[in-house]
Amino acid sequence: MNSKIQRDPAIEWVDEPPILESLRANPGRWAKVITATPSGGVSNTVNAIRTGRMAAARPAGSFEAVSRRVGVGADGEKLSDVYARYIGDSAGAS
Repeated sequence: MNSKIQRDPAIEWVDEPPILESLRANPGRWAKVITATPSGGVSNTVNAIRTGRMAAARPAGSFEAVSRRVGVGADGEKLSDVYARYIGDSAGAS
């Protein structure tokens, strides 16, 4: 049995949040990117923004992203807002 682990290919996001381009023009400002459920990809969206897997958030490390729980949807599933801010293309550079 081959147990070789393969990395997932870069994710191609169909509907990248247009707010990310606006944040480039306003470094350091936080903005809400999306409201979603855990099954709707809250963690994946946060990680895709942080790591640059989302094309609008490249290069990797140029955005910070966090999620904050905001309530419960009509179906009883938790809702979270995803926020991001642009910190610059040279993030982490000394």
